[in-house]
Amino acid sequence: MAHFAELIDTAPMQDLESLRESIDALDAAIILLFGERARQKQKIGVFEAWHNLPSHGELPDRQQRERLKALAVQANLDPAFASDLLVW
Repeated sequence: MAHFAELIDTAPMQDLESLRESIDALDAAIILLFGERARQKQKIGVFEAWHNLPSHGELPDRQQRERLKALAVQANLDPAFASDLLVW
């Protein structure tokens, strides 16, 4: 007689595990991209200071927020969340 565990279809669990691994990979990529973004913003700050340039002003920040909101809409995300997440 077959054991109960042998009768259970494992394909759905394997599919679920694959989906979870995909999310884990996406999370890692997002964090790495945030890190790279932070490094680039830091380089901009150093560059502006080194060359005695004005820092990012209100107008560029507003333009960046609008650009991020538009990208969020294209990705079916909450525009406010996306702009708040990336403008820091």
